Amino acid sequence: MQFDLMSWTLEDYKAAMADDEFFEHVKTKFTSTDESVPPEEREQLLEEKFYVAGGSARYMFDFSLSEVAASLDKAIAAVEDIKKYFTDTRGASSEGVINRLFSWYRVEQTGKAVSRLVSKYVAKEIAEKLGPDYVQNIANSLTSTPVFELWFFAKLSHGGVWTKKKDQNLEIISHDTWKADNGVPFFDPKHSIPVNQGQQWLAPRKWNQGGYDAMYVEMFDGAGKPTVQVRFVQASRGDKHSFVHEFFVTLLHKLTDSFQGYQFKSVEVYFAIPISKLRVFDPKVDALQVRRHVLEPAGLPETTRNVIEIVGLDYKEFRESDHPMREQTKRPNTSL
Repeated sequence: MQFDLMSWTLEDYKAAMADDEFFEHVKTKFTSTDESVPPEEREQLLEEKFYVAGGSARYMFDFSLSEVAASLDKAIAAVEDIKKYFTDTRGASSEGVINRLFSWYRVEQTGKAVSRLVSKYVAKEIAEKLGPDYVQNIANSLTSTPVFELWFFAKLSHGGVWTKKKDQNLEIISHDTWKADNGVPFFDPKHSIPVNQGQQWLAPRKWNQGGYDAMYVEMFDGAGKPTVQVRFVQASRGDKHSFVHEFFVTLLHKLTDSFQGYQFKSVEVYFAIPISKLRVFDPKVDALQVRRHVLEPAGLPETTRNVIEIVGLDYKEFRESDHPMREQTKRPNTSL
């Protein structure tokens, strides 16, 4: 008798959570409310937790979100040389705490079981720990997380990201350098924003956060009223990107609560893309739209400067076809 135990996909979880009896059994691992949770709210809770728990059904249904994050952080910290698990042919078959960080899926084309990092949360944390070379050269161990996004976070924490932009003659020129010497911690957009440094990068802990992948906050406490500058960054490899203004408004409301007494100097929205796409990228949004749909609903004064910018990054394209382990996967039916 053969029993194939593969990791769960988001679709698997959605099917399980749609069952009322099952959801009531695991409800306390997703929310503290005693009230009925409608299907659309269940799905939102699931997607938020999937960002961290990923394909581990045990993490998803037996632990709270904070417990899962703490367990994964502990596992990452406990591995002395995590890089070898992405270069050693043994991979995730190694024994010990490292197994918490991997999931198993079946490659649809070949039927082989392959290991991948269990979640986007783990992928980002390890990418920051090992640096951009890890993302570029060992991408076969990643989840479905966009490689470009992980590369961006890894570069921020390892020497910085050098940005370029088009001038008025459409020539590519240097723009700025972004660095996150203290890493890029996660935050929950629904709760308080953990800004405890004068200059800080943060990343939203949501599976499908719309509009931005990272946020940079800088405080100025000079003469006069203290000011704060906020920068949103969306890392994208596509030729265009959708702009979901509600996510920006919600977060700016949180920030105004956190920075009472501060004047908002500027709100910047950056689209960070590979240099190769700099001349063709279309963000489908301009400064007037951002002021009307973001700054004004957030209650920011007219004196707040509004910046929309497209910047190019020196990113070496990764071809997924070079890595057969990144072929389409699925969770197979149990076979006897």
